Amino acid sequence: MSKLRILVLTSSTGAGHDARAEAFAAWCFQLYRHEVDVRIEQMLEKSSVVNRVGVNFYNRIQRSAPWIHKLFYAFVEGLSYLNTSSVTFGGAYYLAVLEEYRPHLVFSVHDCLNRGYFQVARKTLGADQVLISSDPAAMAAADSRFDLIISTLPSDHDMNPYVSLLALDGTLVVVGAVNDLNRPLTLPGLMMRRRSI
Repeated sequence: MSKLRILVLTSSTGAGHDARAEAFAAWCFQLYRHEVDVRIEQMLEKSSVVNRVGVNFYNRIQRSAPWIHKLFYAFVEGLSYLNTSSVTFGGAYYLAVLEEYRPHLVFSVHDCLNRGYFQVARKTLGADQVLISSDPAAMAAADSRFDLIISTLPSDHDMNPYVSLLALDGTLVVVGAVNDLNRPLTLPGLMMRRRSI
């Protein structure tokens, strides 16, 4: 049986993203040993000079001028909208990685590696099914369909929409949460379907 190949997209902006990627890889190895191959790519740094300069500038801000963070973050978020359906900076490198590695799953632990990257992967590799969590109709249609969901969100967020996606005995795994998760869970949704977090 061939190995399941998982491509994890990360960036060393701060330490949390790489830590989540490494934790996910270790978790996969713990559960599946040699049946899964996890490849971690620091996509921003490796893919283009523009991205690499941005990452280095971000890390410098974090160390010496954290008060600029919100302004720079807003600028980066604005730029990320260039990637709504493709990858603007570093697309050739990303495409080469996809074509060489041919992953079964592309998994991102960095918000700047979400927009455009999944669309390019779908176009390059094909996809049986895709679920975009910001689409309420798609989320409702996917109710109780997943045995496993992996969340890499680092901060507090409402997990109830994701719990409702879990099938009977399904599990939501939270990897790399750096803050407490304080939002209330709907307990009947967990207990009646024997779901776990």
